[in-house]
Amino acid sequence: MEPPSSLLPTCVPWQGLLLSASLLTIYSIPTMAEPTVESMPPAVLEGKTVLLLAHNLPDDLSAYRWFKGEGLLDKDLIIMYDMKSQEARHGKLYSGRETLHPNGSLMLYNVTLEQSGVYNLNIHSADLGQKSVFVDVSVYPLLSKPSVRSNRTAAVEGRDAVELTCEPRLLKTTYLWQLNGKQLPDDNGTILSQGNTTLTLLEVSRHFKGPYECEAKNPLSASRSIPFSLDVFYGPDTPEIFPPNKYFEEGKSLWLSCQAESHPKAQYSWTINGKPWNSKEEVFIHKTSVSNNGLYACLVSNPATGRNNSTVKEITIVEELPKPHIQIKNRTVLEHHFVDLTCVSENTGVSIWWTFNNKRLEATDRVTFSWNNRRLTIDPITKKDAGTYQCEVANPLVSRTSDPVNLAVLYQPSESFPVSALVAAGMAAEVLAGLAILGGLAYFAFFKKLDTSQTP
Repeated sequence: MEPPSSLLPTCVPWQGLLLSASLLTIYSIPTMAEPTVESMPPAVLEGKTVLLLAHNLPDDLSAYRWFKGEGLLDKDLIIMYDMKSQEARHGKLYSGRETLHPNGSLMLYNVTLEQSGVYNLNIHSADLGQKSVFVDVSVYPLLSKPSVRSNRTAAVEGRDAVELTCEPRLLKTTYLWQLNGKQLPDDNGTILSQGNTTLTLLEVSRHFKGPYECEAKNPLSASRSIPFSLDVFYGPDTPEIFPPNKYFEEGKSLWLSCQAESHPKAQYSWTINGKPWNSKEEVFIHKTSVSNNGLYACLVSNPATGRNNSTVKEITIVEELPKPHIQIKNRTVLEHHFVDLTCVSENTGVSIWWTFNNKRLEATDRVTFSWNNRRLTIDPITKKDAGTYQCEVANPLVSRTSDPVNLAVLYQPSESFPVSALVAAGMAAEVLAGLAILGGLAYFAFFKKLDTSQTP
């Protein structure tokens, strides 16, 4: 918007000039700032000092009054001052720890928590008339070290409830809880009440065991309690037996260990096939035999919780396993005939399988096994079946493999030269070789005798 002078015509009477000058004078007067009151500092600890500093009070102030609260009741008056008589008068809330300054500011000494709240500076002036200016004063307690009180120092898991209280309980104070140095997590089994000063563990678990701390804090101070240790008794859980093995070799040692989660430490005992064995965590048998087969039961108890638990493990002692061997009638077989191989083992109840040229042998229409795999039958046999055969026996602990058996297969190379001829030729060659050896021996003996007779 343009100033009022820009709206005047070029030539005007002198009365118009006077009016314009008056308007310009009013327009140029600066607007007076509104009165305010500031708390210095904005927040204060009890026992300290706070100044309620007044700003922009009018010059024609005639009187002012300080009240606690937003009203103007006599019962809330702290102090008032009359500018004309320059006299101050104390109200009902004056405590002797207040000082009024000439500029209208109010100093509060050694403040208490009850002095927190709204203060009202009510001023009187010719220009403003009567006006109230408000300021909020925040007084916080000076926190000392809190302490934790509990209805019990030890509890049983799943049975007991625990109530922890942080003392003292103060106004304008926030309370936080920590367990094992970490902020207490949200849990369905915990309840915070009484402004978080009370922590209730509805049904304790082992996870609630440890040192508890409560921290009291406000914007100006903080303090943490000495840790309170809560002990939680639990268990015994279902025990575990180590090692997990079920089978042990005959003649070797047997060692079993029983472990169960428990606090305090569980008490242990063992039974073997229903008969008491010992009251230790371990079972040790130096040299086992099949008489040690049976059910091994570990029993655990916790007198602090009054609870018991157990677990049972079946143990089987396995006989020593010697190397097997293969029985076979003929290691040279004619093609299209059949062959039986038998795996001989001193042990019963073992697993048996066969290998051919170091590869697992599977059943086919020509290759069959007996019900317990001890006998291998190949019928009819072909030249592809020539090679190395072995059998392997195993119990749950170890396995043993037989020495290899080489099987030869004689086959007919062509129809014009039957296999029988080859066999006959082979036998004839063996006969001729034998006769040659005998002839050579006779010849050698004859000349040896002749040489002896001619010696002088």
